[in-house]
Amino acid sequence: MRMSFLQSSRNRLITSVWTASLLFLLFQGGRLSFLLFTGFSAIVLYLFLVSKSGISNVQITRSIPMAPGERIVAGTPVDIQLNFFIPGFIPIPYVLVTDRLRRHNGQEISYETSFVPDWRRRGEVTITTPPLKRGRYSFSETSCTVEDIFGLYQYSKNVSAPFSFTVYPPRVMVKEWQDFNSMYRGKHLHSVNSEVQRETTQFNGVREYIHGDPLSRIHWNASARTGTWKSKEYEKESLPRMMIVLDCAAEYRNSEQFETAVSTAASLLDYAQQADLPVGLITCEKDLGWMAPQRGRVQYEKLLNRLIDVEATGTSSLEEIMQTRRRELDSRLFLVFITPRADASFLQMLRWCRTISLHASVIQVAPYPEPGVQQWQKDLYGIGIPSYRIGALRELPVVLGGGRA
Repeated sequence: MRMSFLQSSRNRLITSVWTASLLFLLFQGGRLSFLLFTGFSAIVLYLFLVSKSGISNVQITRSIPMAPGERIVAGTPVDIQLNFFIPGFIPIPYVLVTDRLRRHNGQEISYETSFVPDWRRRGEVTITTPPLKRGRYSFSETSCTVEDIFGLYQYSKNVSAPFSFTVYPPRVMVKEWQDFNSMYRGKHLHSVNSEVQRETTQFNGVREYIHGDPLSRIHWNASARTGTWKSKEYEKESLPRMMIVLDCAAEYRNSEQFETAVSTAASLLDYAQQADLPVGLITCEKDLGWMAPQRGRVQYEKLLNRLIDVEATGTSSLEEIMQTRRRELDSRLFLVFITPRADASFLQMLRWCRTISLHASVIQVAPYPEPGVQQWQKDLYGIGIPSYRIGALRELPVVLGGGRA
């Protein structure tokens, strides 16, 4: 606002001086008046050309130097390159650049820098952000301001240069999860392994046709020999279905504690992806709170993108989610609760899960043990639910591998 006022005042002053020189020439005449008028006219023409110097048509491109497939991880600064091209021919001493980076929740970071265009009227600047939080970020408009070489004229232009990028939650590699591996081998879910199976491509024999079998499964030779419909049967292998339950409705001590919970969920998502397991996500929200377990890269990216947006503003407690989705819960699911909670109500809900043959595990995100947690963990162990406590993400592979944080 102040710049606009100064600019308009300067324009009025220049116009007034030029008009005065013109009147002086018309009424006074003579060589001096002619030289004054010519000089001021040259200045006015120069400033006009400067105003049309091309800043109104400036072209901006943004990029982030990254290797193919590389992701930006929360907690790291980001270098954003801006390349400029300014059409025109009038020399420009420098360009002042003002930019704003906006996070998906409305938070903004402002940047101000400058560059000197080269002889081709091109320039490049690099903006380095502070360590960014998990989320989606975008630029919209960039303000470019130029001055003439004498400092007489200043012109600003807001240029539309949309650009967006994503910052993912940090993750750690979980090489081994003892309790889950035990379940996979059938120690804890021996009754489930016969239900949760996937077929391999290894042919195993012939069985009676079951209504609904696809045509590709019909064994035509056996059907012709016996006179009844027969279907091919393949070997099967057990395949647990993991459901990650991220508690977004609990009271976290601070944002760092919640970010540890989100990163824990993302790390378990990586674990399931590497093991080619069906995996789903519950985030204690009404609209996008339930994402059923599926396998594959598409499902992995879908869940990971959900973890980018999630906030600790859930509207439904774990108990409400479990009750609401009761019909979709069955013994084929392996629930992994990620929460700071260790209270009686949560324990009661976990006992209810065992009564309906649900298998679960609890990862408590807490910087230090709270009073009564050890007894709470013993109670869980008594009903066959393993539990762990982590204070930082780096502790996750240790505790899941059987060690202590």
